Amino acid sequence: MRVHGCELPRRARWPAAAALAVAWLLLAAATSETSPEETPAPPDPLTVEEVLANPLVDGDYAQSRRCLATARYRRIDVLTDQALAFVGRGDTVWLNVLPHRCHGLREDMVLAVEHRSMRICDRDRVRGLARTSGQLATGTCALGRFHPLPRENFDAVRDALVAAHRNRIVAKTKRSAPAE
Repeated sequence: MRVHGCELPRRARWPAAAALAVAWLLLAAATSETSPEETPAPPDPLTVEEVLANPLVDGDYAQSRRCLATARYRRIDVLTDQALAFVGRGDTVWLNVLPHRCHGLREDMVLAVEHRSMRICDRDRVRGLARTSGQLATGTCALGRFHPLPRENFDAVRDALVAAHRNRIVAKTKRSAPAE
């Protein structure tokens, strides 16, 4: 499956596709224009299948990038074990969905980036390093493509990704819990 020009492995398809679909829906909702007097009724919630079956037109998608100049961002935030945010110097944040989960990667970690030039590209490697001693670092993890996102929509996209990640963990924990 290809999501915005990025080939996703089988295991990463549904969580990444669902997260990106939610992100694009939030982006479209945040940029729609309504006056304060108009308060439209909330639409019925969409299922993942409905979102994937009805893609947006090409003009609604931002162009993803393979590489990003290191001067274009000032920090990297860990959103989940499969999503990073490269916070730009201007009004843009670049969302990077890793091709595979980076086991052990947490929000409180500092990222060490291995790149060979003044640009960071998909397939370059990152490693999560603990801020305090006594904690293990993650293995190396490959980056995905960079998806630009307006800063004003970043909080909603981040919240959707984190919620989707937590729901996956809760569902996994419920399935593995002993039956009462």
